[in-house]
Amino acid sequence: MEINRDLPIKKCEEDLLNRGSFAEALAKVLGSHSTNESVVVGIFGGWGTGKTSIINMIIEKMEKILETNQSNIVMRFSPWNYSSQEDLVNLFFKELSLYIGKSKDKKSKEIIKWLSEYMEVLECEVFENSKVVKLLTSIRKMCSSKNQTLEDVKKNLIQELNKYDKKIIVIIDDIDRLTNSQVLDIFQLVKQIGDLPNIIYFLSMDREMVINALDKKHVGDGEKYLEKIIQIPFLVPEVDKESIRNILDKKVQAIIDTYSDKGESWDLDYKQSIYYNCISLYVKNLR
Repeated sequence: MEINRDLPIKKCEEDLLNRGSFAEALAKVLGSHSTNESVVVGIFGGWGTGKTSIINMIIEKMEKILETNQSNIVMRFSPWNYSSQEDLVNLFFKELSLYIGKSKDKKSKEIIKWLSEYMEVLECEVFENSKVVKLLTSIRKMCSSKNQTLEDVKKNLIQELNKYDKKIIVIIDDIDRLTNSQVLDIFQLVKQIGDLPNIIYFLSMDREMVINALDKKHVGDGEKYLEKIIQIPFLVPEVDKESIRNILDKKVQAIIDTYSDKGESWDLDYKQSIYYNCISLYVKNLR
């Protein structure tokens, strides 16, 4: 027996829903952002609509662009392995530094230096809690000795990022699968560092589930909170029922052909009746 793990597709050649052109258009939107201003792009779609598959195709398209034009850095950030806001900040900035550090040039080294200092001050100033009181005190002493405030460090970081000749595209998928607290943590992270130049955020989620999570965290109106974060929203293209039916029909026919080869006979009229009057009515997406 074959077990289907229902994994998202990884390449455009596996695309059965003709969404390659949509992925390519989004890749061009992300890659052609001409100003240094940060921007937050969102892609909204319900469960099973293929958001991760689209992201995989976008990354494939962008990698092909990068083969000839090294003007972008694509960072796929998975916010699963953290236990507190403090850990999230550390994880994000460490991964960001690793991706930027691959360039190994002077500009990259300067950015990493100020990212490190900004991370240390930011996690204490923005995400204060009982675990970081001692660290907060020590960092404040450090900043005092250097005569640098959080704004001073941020100003230096912004200055270096404005000199950077690359766009940093941060992709965060499956936000709707996080806990309510984690959803809020992610948006707080993007909100606090979302104004850093040359960084583009691409966030994937089920819009209604995220709004519900934000409502439960008492941020006010979850929908308005989300709208303040997401500047450019996209909807996953709807799949017409006929395309779904054709794909399902081919899958079912393949199963029938397998058993027919073994000498088993089928009542095709009965099969058509069950298929069209029962099964197909409940199949709304490829899952």
